[in-house]
Amino acid sequence: MKFKYIQFNNFKTFYGNQMIDLYIPESSTSRSNPNIILIGGLNGAGKTTILKAIHFALFGKREMSSSDYERIFANVLNNQYASEGGREASVTLSLETDNYDTLEIKVIWQFDKNKKLIHEDRQIKYYKAGSNFATSQRVEDPKSYERMIDKLIPIHAAPFFIFDGEELKDIIIRQKRSGLKESIDRITGITMYNRYLNDLQQIQSNLQSDLSKTTSLRETERNQTRVNEIDNELKKISEDIKYYSDKKTIVYNKRQRTREEIDNKLKNNQNSRDELINERNIIESKITNIESDYIKNMIPHLPELLLADKIKILQERLYKEREYNKHILRRETSLEPYYKFMNQLFNEDISPPLTDVQKNKIKNLGEQIWLKDSSQNQEYPLEGPIRHQLSDQDINMIRNISFQNTEQFKTNIKNMKELQEQLITIKERIENAPGAQDISKEQAEAERLALLNRDLERKIKSIYSKKDKLDDEKRRLNRKITDAINKGSNASKLHDQYNSVTKLIAASDEFITKLREHKSETISSEFAQMLNTLFRKKDEFGDVFFDINDYQIKIHSSTGQLLSITDRSAGEMQMISSAFIWALTKASNLKLPMVIDTPLGRLDSYHRNELIHNYYKNLSDQVIILSTDTEITKEYIDFMKEHSYKQYLLEYNEEKKYTLVRADYFSFV
Repeated sequence: MKFKYIQFNNFKTFYGNQMIDLYIPESSTSRSNPNIILIGGLNGAGKTTILKAIHFALFGKREMSSSDYERIFANVLNNQYASEGGREASVTLSLETDNYDTLEIKVIWQFDKNKKLIHEDRQIKYYKAGSNFATSQRVEDPKSYERMIDKLIPIHAAPFFIFDGEELKDIIIRQKRSGLKESIDRITGITMYNRYLNDLQQIQSNLQSDLSKTTSLRETERNQTRVNEIDNELKKISEDIKYYSDKKTIVYNKRQRTREEIDNKLKNNQNSRDELINERNIIESKITNIESDYIKNMIPHLPELLLADKIKILQERLYKEREYNKHILRRETSLEPYYKFMNQLFNEDISPPLTDVQKNKIKNLGEQIWLKDSSQNQEYPLEGPIRHQLSDQDINMIRNISFQNTEQFKTNIKNMKELQEQLITIKERIENAPGAQDISKEQAEAERLALLNRDLERKIKSIYSKKDKLDDEKRRLNRKITDAINKGSNASKLHDQYNSVTKLIAASDEFITKLREHKSETISSEFAQMLNTLFRKKDEFGDVFFDINDYQIKIHSSTGQLLSITDRSAGEMQMISSAFIWALTKASNLKLPMVIDTPLGRLDSYHRNELIHNYYKNLSDQVIILSTDTEITKEYIDFMKEHSYKQYLLEYNEEKKYTLVRADYFSFV
């Protein structure tokens, strides 16, 4: 993988739209050709900004707390651009995959007028190799995006490929933490094989569980005997269900006949004198209630009820006139500054003088233009002139008139008329009505039959419940019998699979152990070789190795004494860390670009030269070095001229407070 370019749009110290071309063609990355992109600048010019922008474009907020995110990105928007009213900043990172496809990642930040971050958006474009057509999409699912990026440059590898040279010693300081072990396992591929081993162990556990479930012949015979017993019980239950269901049908028919007898007598009783008198009393009571409600609630509102339609028209007209007056007032208020301006203008001496007709024409045309540019240029529709000159109190009184009783009034009048007609009919029927018939005997029989029916329903429900339980038990036993038969035939196959997986687990475990030893030997060998190459004191170190048990670098003196790495100077720890990163890159087989900020800051001239000549030109096919002026020596310049493919200067403008990217670093140095 290689970086192609990074583009800033008003991001932090980078004003406007600025791009840094980072691409090194494959034909230029052989050992004899340049492999370094040099970006130089003074402190504060934006070197660390480039490193952090690359890291954030790739990995976003991962492994970053919300407070760190707010702190780091609170001042992302370029100050010069913000002072001009700008509200958006962005970073675009383009990279080439090992398949020569191109991926563009764009992160956009949006701010309010106070430069407060209000939104972040991430977009990606993907170009197939040799194609100019891109598939674009917004990142809606962060997890899917993270999986895609981790396939290109895993986040656990980032500290070893994108780092600040002056903070490189932290790799040694934190080597006792479990996170370093996990990162090394991931980089070297051991984690992937451990996952494969875990999957095999899970398969082995599942096979062992299946083998333990194989049923004996004796248990199968017991299950079959119980199934036969259940069949006999279910046969008896079916007979009981039929008996009680037939009995329930008989009771049902008797209840139906009893209900018919009661209904016939009740129908006759409905026409009896007592029933009709009772119905007459109910109707008269309803009429009385309506009359009482009319006197209490309707008469006080009689004017509103009679004039409801007229009042509604008046309310609507008053509302339109009020809105029209408001519109006229807003229009006049909007024109006040215009009239003031025109009066001042016409009071000035104008040569030749304007006539009154010209002044009025100018004033009228200006008024139309003024209103056209404001929200008051539309006329408010009103039919006819203002008809009502009422006080606010009168208007509010009219507006607050309620018509909630109108529908109730109409309903009451309708109900009153219907009840009076019913009352006349009932009185006529009372004169010719017979006496009521007794239904107590039929009602007692109906209650007896209802109780009997409930008892039968409970009995049938209980029988069905027992039947369901037996059915479930029978199904469960039949499944066991079927599974026992199937598993009996598959038992030998399960044993073969179990034995094969067990052998695979043993082989995989041995392979991972050997792989870890091989990677450890590779790390130790590459680490020792680069350490002895870089250090001035060639005879200072004896045995140097990477301990596979605790994932720590162990360095012994020439006399065999274990040395404390953390007691070394800052420069020496930086060299040790550099050698360790070298060893990890060689053991990982990951072809990734290196981005290093201030790689030589803490080093003396000897170690600088060793790092320049023996380290960076062989570290990766693409090494991006972010360098300060304190790191520049004549030898450094000569080396970079020979081994750097592109050079840039970050020039900070002290007056305008922003950085410009200049090509050809050495011309400015």
